[in-house]
Amino acid sequence: MAVRAFNPEREIAQFWSQRKKDSHKGNHGRVLVVGGSPAYGGAPILASMGVLRGGGDLVTLAAPQAIVESANAHFPDIIGHPLPGLY
Repeated sequence: MAVRAFNPEREIAQFWSQRKKDSHKGNHGRVLVVGGSPAYGGAPILASMGVLRGGGDLVTLAAPQAIVESANAHFPDIIGHPLPGLY
């Protein structure tokens, strides 16, 4: 039995499909990221960015107000939902 060399592009192509020209935001994944604290304010922003870079269309970030404001200032594609009562 021949050993086939690992080819990441070929492996990913098995699961990846071309987007339709008439698709819209939300057709290719919706994700809600919930997180954030004074010590880890960047973590939910990085997670949200990862979703966008990975091909997700609709990303909602539920986090403290300061984190949502920071995310929206730099990444307008991320939909912010400030959580009440958190710094």
